[in-house]
Amino acid sequence: MVDLELERQIQTDAGMPHSHYKVLVLLSEAPRHTVGLKELAESLQYSQSRISHAMRALERAELVRREPTPEPGRAQQAVLTDNGLELVLRVGPLQIAAVRARVLAGLTPVQVEHLKEIADSVVATLQSGSPSR
Repeated sequence: MVDLELERQIQTDAGMPHSHYKVLVLLSEAPRHTVGLKELAESLQYSQSRISHAMRALERAELVRREPTPEPGRAQQAVLTDNGLELVLRVGPLQIAAVRARVLAGLTPVQVEHLKEIADSVVATLQSGSPSR
């Protein structure tokens, strides 16, 4: 349900699917706003086909560009353009407000803090690949 609401919100705010917006956010958080396409796909758990489709659409909108990686070979990297960064900076607060309005609005500040602690523990466990206890 939250995913559906965020999908609607990003379509309204940015005119793109949420899956494409997630590419922009990941790039905005990366050093030099650059990530290898293989790493980008793995980080987002997207297939090669899905990342290629997203990249084509984002390139047409001049939000990202592809460049060869500095390493030898045929690998490419995605680079967030100034237009892409501007979009993330404009839409990010709207997405945060949408999440707060739909997910956190009924919680007390103490409940929100507990939820944050729980989420941080879950994320740490998922990232480490093993239980934290």
